[in-house]
Amino acid sequence: MEGRAIMDFYDGAEGLFRETAEGIAKLKTPIPDLADQVLSGAALEKAKQELDFMDKYGIRALDTESSDYPYRLKECPDAPIVLFCKGNATLNGQHMVGMVGTRRSTDYGRTLAVKLVEDLAGKVADVTIVSGLAEGIDGISHKAALTSSLPTVAVVAHGLDMIYPSCHRDLAAEMLANGGSIVSEYVSGVKPLPVHFLARNRIIAGLSDALVVVETAIKGGSQNTAATASSYNRDVFAFPGRVGDSRSEGCNNLIKTSRAGMIENAADLIKAMGWRERTFRADQGKQKDLFPDISEDDKQVMALLHKNTDGLQINQIAMELGKPVSATSAHLMQMEFAGLVRCLPGNLYKLS
Repeated sequence: MEGRAIMDFYDGAEGLFRETAEGIAKLKTPIPDLADQVLSGAALEKAKQELDFMDKYGIRALDTESSDYPYRLKECPDAPIVLFCKGNATLNGQHMVGMVGTRRSTDYGRTLAVKLVEDLAGKVADVTIVSGLAEGIDGISHKAALTSSLPTVAVVAHGLDMIYPSCHRDLAAEMLANGGSIVSEYVSGVKPLPVHFLARNRIIAGLSDALVVVETAIKGGSQNTAATASSYNRDVFAFPGRVGDSRSEGCNNLIKTSRAGMIENAADLIKAMGWRERTFRADQGKQKDLFPDISEDDKQVMALLHKNTDGLQINQIAMELGKPVSATSAHLMQMEFAGLVRCLPGNLYKLS
């Protein structure tokens, strides 16, 4: 019995800690010495140490009951009980794009990754790039997101007391300094073992609306991530590569066997996902109160959302404006149709 199944069985951690040694011994679990850890207090002591570590380094723990826990991932049958998160990027963005590929990327693959991110940034509102902080395509994707001023999330295969690979320490720091996040299901002290990378891949897949395989061989982690994404009913896409090139063989095979849709650019991805492209007006960039077709009520809402860049929920907006929630909801819907605001999961509203 895995950790999530144990929590479900006992309806939470409290039930487990009230269990007897005999009851715990009956659990078929791979967790060594679980009964000893629970009954001796060792587990609680470890938890306290981890809480101290999290408090010191500004790390949040998101369990499946947390409002910030990624709702896409929560749908997956093997979602982690807890995610440890450092940074400010939301895990519930409007358009979450996973990008994976070989560590031994070519100029062709690097160009595709950068161009895709740049074009998504220009064409679609509220895009978040999700990858695994590995060398090659992962790192290129994170860097391209930073250059394009997009939030980016790195899912790592170890505790947050380290960064692997070490060559990406500066990249990780830059991500955190620019609104990105680093996420792990592992407590501090856990090392980047091979089995952890496979487990990490399912989180990348589960966080994403669409998974893009940029460049990969016929075997490897990207193939695993693509298969997992498909099992989660996520949309999987791949860039075609040159016939005979080992680092494109995996993408070509995914397309040939109908396990991934072929894309050549961001426009293909946007069309396949049914996402709405940005519409740029000639007067875009001017102050909103210069638009004569915007009502005074619209201006109030937009001014409020401009001050609260992380967004506000309907009840918060209604309270600030001193209006009923029902009337505010109807008004926000009209503004959304007009392209002035956008609604995110949890009835969170932001400016478009």
